[in-house]
This record gives sequence, structure tokens and C-alpha cells, in this order.
Amino acid sequence: MTVNSTRVDTLGDVLPTFVEPGFILYTGAGISIPPPTCAPSWWTLTEEILTAFFEKIPDDWGMPKDLIIHDPDLQPELIFENFANIFDERLYKIFKALNVGEPNANHVLIAKLAKAGVLKAAFTTNFDVYIERALAAEGVGFDLVIKNDEYDAYFERLKANGSPPRFVLFKIHGTIDRPETIVSVASAYKSAKGFSAPKAQVLDFMLAKYPVLFLGYSGWDFEHVNYRLFWDSVGARLKAIYWNRRPGEQGGPKLGEIFESCKGKFQFTESELPQGLYAAAESISQVQPSLLNVSLPGPGSEKYWNQVKAERQKYMSRWASEIPEGETLAAVITEGNNFSARFKESHKKIMTFSKKLVADLPPEEENRYKTEIDEAAEKLNKLEISREEYEAKIDKLNVDYQLAHVVLDVRERLRAILDQNRFPGVTDDNTKRLKFISKIMAIMERFDIEKAGEIAVDILKRDEEAVNKGGIEGEAGLTINTVYQALVAPDDDRWKAFYSRAVAAKEQYVAGTITREKFMAEIQASLESGKMDQFGFSIPTEKLLRQLVESVASAPNLGDFTERVEALYITVQTSLGWICSIMFKLPEYTTLQTSIANPAALHPKPPVDVAAYQAEMAGLAAQLTANKITNDEYQKKIAELSKQLQEAFAQPALPTGPVDVPREILDAFDAKVREFFGPAFKRENDFTGAEVSEAEVLLEMLVFTCWISMTRFVEVSSGTSYRTQTNEGKYPRVLGNASIVAYIKEKWAGWIEKALSSLPKRFGQRLCSMLVQFSEMSGDLALCKRVTARSLEYSEGRVVEITPAEIPLSLASWLEDSGDTTGAFPYFQLALQGLRSSFPSYYGDVTVYRTASILAGQGNKQEALRVIGKFHPAFRGPKIPFEMPARVKALDLAGKIATELGYPDAKTAIDAIMG
Repeated sequence: MTVNSTRVDTLGDVLPTFVEPGFILYTGAGISIPPPTCAPSWWTLTEEILTAFFEKIPDDWGMPKDLIIHDPDLQPELIFENFANIFDERLYKIFKALNVGEPNANHVLIAKLAKAGVLKAAFTTNFDVYIERALAAEGVGFDLVIKNDEYDAYFERLKANGSPPRFVLFKIHGTIDRPETIVSVASAYKSAKGFSAPKAQVLDFMLAKYPVLFLGYSGWDFEHVNYRLFWDSVGARLKAIYWNRRPGEQGGPKLGEIFESCKGKFQFTESELPQGLYAAAESISQVQPSLLNVSLPGPGSEKYWNQVKAERQKYMSRWASEIPEGETLAAVITEGNNFSARFKESHKKIMTFSKKLVADLPPEEENRYKTEIDEAAEKLNKLEISREEYEAKIDKLNVDYQLAHVVLDVRERLRAILDQNRFPGVTDDNTKRLKFISKIMAIMERFDIEKAGEIAVDILKRDEEAVNKGGIEGEAGLTINTVYQALVAPDDDRWKAFYSRAVAAKEQYVAGTITREKFMAEIQASLESGKMDQFGFSIPTEKLLRQLVESVASAPNLGDFTERVEALYITVQTSLGWICSIMFKLPEYTTLQTSIANPAALHPKPPVDVAAYQAEMAGLAAQLTANKITNDEYQKKIAELSKQLQEAFAQPALPTGPVDVPREILDAFDAKVREFFGPAFKRENDFTGAEVSEAEVLLEMLVFTCWISMTRFVEVSSGTSYRTQTNEGKYPRVLGNASIVAYIKEKWAGWIEKALSSLPKRFGQRLCSMLVQFSEMSGDLALCKRVTARSLEYSEGRVVEITPAEIPLSLASWLEDSGDTTGAFPYFQLALQGLRSSFPSYYGDVTVYRTASILAGQGNKQEALRVIGKFHPAFRGPKIPFEMPARVKALDLAGKIATELGYPDAKTAIDAIMG
């Protein structure tokens, strides 16, 4: 099916064909936009809410001055979802602002079609009550179905009657008359209130009985997993879909993919609302007599817009002013920077930079370079080449190796700069070429390659000058050069202010007016402030985080305290990068890292008394001269002293096995983490004492989350294991240090169980991500199974947008590696669901490859090709933003299977199998 069909009818062409046996509607915000309703579109509503919220933010909170609220790359549903995580049902009260207008012609025409018996039911994602008011005005009796239990009960009536006994209005996302029923999008953590199984079975029944007309609906909800799976399954049963668009309307969701299973049953119509709907109703005899009192928008209707908008904004301003400080801080910390134009631009650059510049080096190429280096060393040892030839060979290999990690077109341009000796004294100096490449690569995302080359040479010159000066001035100069390299940018007016701050600190340090510690602190502050400015981060996150903790500590009662802890928990979960960046600076964390990576460094050797060795050697020489010892005795004792001296200077060997971290180091780090949230812990004791509250569980899970995030990769072998598994096309489970794992289990085992059994979904699902990571670190398969089951329970057995990326893939991979492919396969299939979402998992390549591999291993080769064809981005799958080696391996597997099945290539095979 192609949804861009050349055949486009009007509502007047198709509506008369619905008279027998009737039809159903599926409506969105567009039907409530025309006056006198004057309801906002989703985007306008989002802008108005955000504007009302951001206008109340104090200036010293650092809200970006370049706010762009309406971003075509960001769906309003996603914005609502992010704010709903923080505000919860408080957000849904804002939708009462939609009840300030009057029903328009669309609502009235819907009521008249229902009264005539032509329209059997309407499904709407709207929260407003204009359809209900129009139905009441027309005297139409109707059923209203909103909650899941109401859908279940109504489905039983449908099965008993075979059709709706009278007109029925299904409100999928709730209604402003009952704020507790409202859910912003179908992928919400409250998926049971979104497009749930009870709602799906009712819609399925109605679609099989009646054609459906979509009016004023964008369709963006259908990008989410719950809907994608629904349309995949219902296509063969539904009657027909007619999707009305405004004339000339373009863009929107990928309807061709969404309705792929509905081939031959989907058709666009084009009509303006409400004029097109009125014209269509005029051609239906049952409706014609009642159309005389329908008022279409005409001249002068503009007056309604300002009046309704003013009423709506008054309500929104009042709503925003009543949001507590804790939730306000949480929203600013987690979402504020996302609306900065500079942040959006820098984010795009970051996302595209590695693809434009960095290339992965295949393992065989890595090994080739190592082999050539070893061969050169062997030739030098055998005197087959001179020291100069050896060094020239190594220099060339190092340059080639560095360039091999750069994408081809950039590599060729860098190679040309070197070969043409574009910068004499640098590009022809073997000792400087590597440094030149390193520096030019560090700044190429900010400048074109020619300008980057000039700046790299300038930095090398600055480094040389600093080295020549030596002493404190030289040391400070080299430090300042790293600041220059990190901050230099085309926009002189911005970065130079931060660089000047660092230069001023250097001058004070060299003059002796500040200590080295103060100098380094100023350097770090200049770097952080400058990089934050470059990235568009204007919000002082650490300051606001601490303010949020203080807000929690100042809560006047248990109810307020719990709400503020909830806001703090979501903020920490959403802003873990910020939290970790604060704690990475802690000396206690550095000690923890060092205790694993280089334990001997915690117990440095005493300084070597070289003079004593020299004196002893001189004494031996005197004894030899005086013939008091023989030459053999002298040589033997000198050799012993030399060996002792070498051992005294030798660096301690790095650990090769498990390292036991001392308890006092773990306790010291834990105390520092808790110190950050200390005021909140203290206030919690004031309220509950020995009683365990939700707030106490959340606070403990805050500390647990920080521990997992900051110790996940401290184990020396973890990074190597991660890379090995990734290169093999597998899901990369993380190893953990045994002593850290034991410490975490001792402190949080009971809290973990309390959290899994008692926390609401909006918190529990986020926690599941950390718990799966901990199950990997601890090698606890039982915990992984428990957490996976709980996470899927939160989302009604499906993988949706808010399902953690590790679920259920970690468990599937674990079972497969243990030889239980039968047990693993259903979890791999579940993981495939996540690739149908609007935010595919970054482990998507692994999911596709491993699922297809199991199918192929079971002999189900056609199904393996179907999986690759449906989910791999090289064929019909979504574009997964993070490319992993499994993507190439899946292509290789598809080619191999295609050959075995007698096809010339994978594409031909997949096209033949999938049709």
C-alpha cells in the first residue's frame, strides 16, 4: 500500500457511501480548532503551556534566552510525556483550559450524523467535552466510555448485541471532566490508561464492522509501539480507512509503515473542516433537514480567537503559578536546556560528528598494525634494520594507525596536508606529526580542516614555548594551552571570556598570589563554564540540584515531602550525567577507582635513597682498589645493588585478577554520595521515624542509582569484555568488581525488593534499568529475570518507549549464552517490538542479528530473512541511530542465507519472501 495515492476524494465523495451499514469516526484536536471553539492545536497548546510555565522561572535559574518551544524535530506528545513524568496528574489539570469555548460546526455535525443513525460511534483522543455538549443539545442519547473497566464492560455488550445499541463516544486519552483519566500519549508509563488491551479489543471489533473516517487527527500517536502492534494485527479484519487531510497538507507520521498491513483498505480524502463535512452531510437525506441551524465560520469569527485565547492563558498562568518549587526545579533541570537553540544545534553536531569523522577499525586491521610493530622490533633486535630505520617505521605506522580511525574523505585530506608538507617544521617532523593529528582532530568539529590545521600548529608552537620556559610558568602555560584547545571556536565573543578567566588565574599562580590548587580549580571552572556555553547549557544544574535537595528538606508536611522527593528522584534519574559529573570530582571516588585500577598507588613506596646506593657502590669500588674483595665479588655485589635499585624504582604491576576494595574506601564514597542528599535524608527521619515510606525507598534508590552509574565500568576487565561482546554482535553485559557488588548487596538487597514491590510505575520502570545493570555486574541471573518480569508487568507484557534499553535483551542474551536458545527466543521477539517505536533501542542491531541467528540455527531460514528484512535499516527496518557491529553481521547472515536458499542476493530474497 502507498498512502500517497494519486486518487484523492473529498468527504462529499465518500460519506454518502457510509449510510449503510454506517461508519465510525476517529477524531483528534483538529476538529476543535475552528471557531467558536477556537481550541489550540497540539503544538499551540504545548507552546501556551510551556510559555506560561517558563515565564514564572526566576532569572537566576539560567533559563536559556534563545528558547525555541516549537521545534519540528520534537513532537508535542514527547514534551507532554517528559513533563508528565515530573508533574504527574498536576499536568492534566491544565486541560481544563480547553473548556472555555463553545461547540463548533464539526461537533454539531457529528451530533447530527449520530442522531440520524449514520454515525455509530466516535473514538477521540481529545480531552475536551464539546462532542458531549453537542450531543446533548441535539437530544442524542449516548454512552460514554473512558476507563479500562468501562471498555471491558462495553466489549461484553458488543459481543452480546453484535453492534452498539446506541451512539457511543470512546475517549481514549481521558476527559477534562475526570482529570484522573487523562493520559498524554499512548506510550506513557501509565500505558494501561493509554492505548491498552481493553481499548484495542473494542476498536478492533468496531473496525471489523464499520469503515472508519479520521478527522482532524495528526496520527503521531500511531508511531508508538502499542498502536504499531495493533495496526499490524488488525489489518486483515478491518473494513476500510479514510484519512481526511486539509488540501495541500504534507508531512506527518510514516503512515505507509504504520498501515502496511492494511493494503488496499486505506485512502486519503481532502476537505477543509468544517466546510467539507457540512457539504458531505448535505448529500445524506437523513441529515439534510437538520442542517439549517448549523453555523459555519464566516467573516467576524476572528473575534472569538482572542477572547478564547485570553481566557485560556489566564487559566494557564494561574496553573503555572501554583506548581510547587520542587517540581518547578525538576522541570527546569531536566528539560530547560532542551529548548535552547544553541543546545539543539550543538546536539545535532555531536550526533553527526562521529559519523562524519570517526571510523571504526576492524579487529583484523588492529591486529595488522600490532603485528607490523612487533615485526619491526624483531628486525631491530636481529640488527636487520638500524635504529633510525626502526624509528621511521614506527612513526609511519603510528601515523597510519591514527589516520585509519578517520573516515576516508577526511583521512585523505589529512594525508594530503602531511604529504604536501603544508606546515613545514611540523608536518615534516616525525615527532610532531602525531601531536598535530591529535590536535587537529580535537578541534575539527568546530572548524574546517584548513583552519583547524592552522590552529593545531599554533597550539604546538604555544606548547613548545611553554616547555622552553620551564618551571611554574611553563607548567601553567601548558595547562592554559589545553584550555585554549578545548574552547577555541569561531565565535570569538563567547569563548574568549572563559579563556580570559583562565589566563587571569595563570598570571596569579605564576605571581604566587594563589596556590596551585586554586589555579587548577579556576582552570576546571573556566573549562566547564566554557564548554557548557558552547553546548548551549545555560542552566546552573549543580546549583539547582542542591536547591532542589534543600527544597525537599524544607517540606512542611509528609505529603509535600513525598511529592518533592518524587521530583528529586525523577530529576536524578533523568540527569544522571550531571550527578555523576559532580561526584567524579570527589577524591573519595578517585580513591575508589585507583583501588581497582592500581591498588599499589594507594600505598606509595618511600622515596628511593639514591645517595645511599651510590655511597655503597663507592665503598665497594674502594674495597676493590684496596684488594679487599675480588673482581668477581665486586661484580656480583654491584649487580645485586643494581637489581635492588631497579626494583626500588619499578612501577607496581597492574592487577591481573579480582581486586578486593577495602571496606573503608567503600564506606567513604557511600558517605559522600549520601552527603549530597543529606538534608533530604535528615528531613525524612523527622516525618516517619522507623516507618518505611515511599519517600525513604526513593531516597535509598537515589543513592543506589548513583553507585551503579559510577561503578559500572570501574572493573579493569569490564571495558575489554564490553568491546569483545559488541564486536561479536552480542549484547554487551557489564562485569562488576566482586567487592563492590558484595557491598551493594549488603546495603540495598532489602531496599531493592521494597522498591520492586511497592513503587508506582513512573518510578519503578526507571529503576528497572539500574537493576538490570546491577544484575549483570553481580552475575545474578535470578535478579535479571525478576526485574525483566516486573518491567514487562509495568507495560502490560510489551516493550514500549519507556521500557529500558536493557530489557528484555539482557535476559535474552544471558539465556542464549547459557545454551537455552528456546528460553531466549521469546525475549528476543519481545525486544523486536521496541524497534517499532519512535525511539528504537540503541541495541536494535543486536536484537535483529541475534533473533535471526537463532531462527537460522533452528532451520527457519525464511523467517530469519523476514526478521532482517522487516527490522534491518538496510531493508525495511527503522533507522537505528546507534550503529553496532551486529548490523554488518546481520547483513552478512542475510547474504549467506539467501545464497543457501538459491537467491542471488539478500535483497532479492527478502523482497520475494516479504512481497
